[in-house]
Amino acid sequence: MRSVRCFGAWAIVCAVMLSSAGNASETLDNAQLIKMMREGVSLEVIVKLVDSSLNPTSQNTNLRFDSSPDALTEIQKAGKEGGWQTADIGTLQKKVIEISGRDQKYLKELVDRALNVFENADPDEFILMMRTLAREGRRVVPYLLAKIDEESERKRGGVIDALRRVGDKSENVVRAIT
Repeated sequence: MRSVRCFGAWAIVCAVMLSSAGNASETLDNAQLIKMMREGVSLEVIVKLVDSSLNPTSQNTNLRFDSSPDALTEIQKAGKEGGWQTADIGTLQKKVIEISGRDQKYLKELVDRALNVFENADPDEFILMMRTLAREGRRVVPYLLAKIDEESERKRGGVIDALRRVGDKSENVVRAIT
């Protein structure tokens, strides 16, 4: 009877772990990270969760971290609220900066590849690239806006089409397009 209870408890723990962060469709971002820190989740557990989400073929699609000064300050506050050691908070901040940098590099390279696809004008590649850009959503907008002044009409047209498909209608996007 005791082994049945132990198995039942183990099964519940596994189910909670799988449903909370092991889910490939769920994104781990600063808000979730801060919530976990405030609730006292340890650095080791968070690092394990982050490391398991790092998948070289997915280009960190499960991790969306902001490493701006405000975001790092929020991590600092959450760590203090959660009773973390200063060294542990610093370690996590470094991890967030590292992953955020990788993500920014990926988005820049994605837009650079997109410009080549726009210039080549292969309809199949164009459609696939537009789907990829649209999937990235608004986070790719700054990288597209940086390329809106390209000399090539095909590249400019592709950038504008990508911005339309992303659906960002903010003032800076509308101003850049007009």
